Amino acid sequence: MFYMYLYGYSTQQIADTLIAQERLSYFGKLCWTASGVASVLRNERHCGDVLTRKTYTENYRTHRTLKNCGEKPQSWYFNHHTAIVSRDDFNAVQRMLDNAKYGNKSILPELRVIDSGVLKGFVTINPRWAGFKEADYMNAAQSVYIEDDNVPSESQEPEEMTIQVEAGDFDLRGFEITRTEFFGGYTYPTVTFQDRKIKFSTECIKKFGTKNFVELLSHLQDMRRKTEAKGHSFSRVQ
Repeated sequence: MFYMYLYGYSTQQIADTLIAQERLSYFGKLCWTASGVASVLRNERHCGDVLTRKTYTENYRTHRTLKNCGEKPQSWYFNHHTAIVSRDDFNAVQRMLDNAKYGNKSILPELRVIDSGVLKGFVTINPRWAGFKEADYMNAAQSVYIEDDNVPSESQEPEEMTIQVEAGDFDLRGFEITRTEFFGGYTYPTVTFQDRKIKFSTECIKKFGTKNFVELLSHLQDMRRKTEAKGHSFSRVQ
């Protein structure tokens, strides 16, 4: 199933193929749907991992089961058991599913990086390209500085960093992330960043007017160099 999707078959085509071959589902039924195939492709257990508490009970009165979208703590156990699908193939399928969710018809999403000019090294963040991690954006920004001695030529995972803050700097240590519901700023234009989501408030949308296109640029490598230039030092956390 994973390899069929990687070769370009849609979830509906895979479902039709399974029905034609009379392949029974986990529950022993010959009833495959596109959403059912997508659910199987999303299951992390195929690559050897386990994600706990995917659902939770709303309360003791209704006993209604809801999907856990961050309301309750979860645990992800890597390499919990023997995988039947390689992690690379599993991750590629997840990106393709995320891509198709936003209407992108290309096989795999790509990051577009500006290779010259004032915005050299900036990477476009497009909501149709999902599933990328911090390391992907870091490597994309570094790719245009291959000939620059100040930037490593080999792609590598960004090191965990600790920042030594000097007197007078804005320090967020000790602060906690809180929910937007605790604030009454509905009359102000705000942007909220969440897991795979960016939300604009109603006032923010009004400010857009007829220009309903937003392009976000990220340059993690440039931010790191500027922070070092201001006197901050980065060191690996042991």
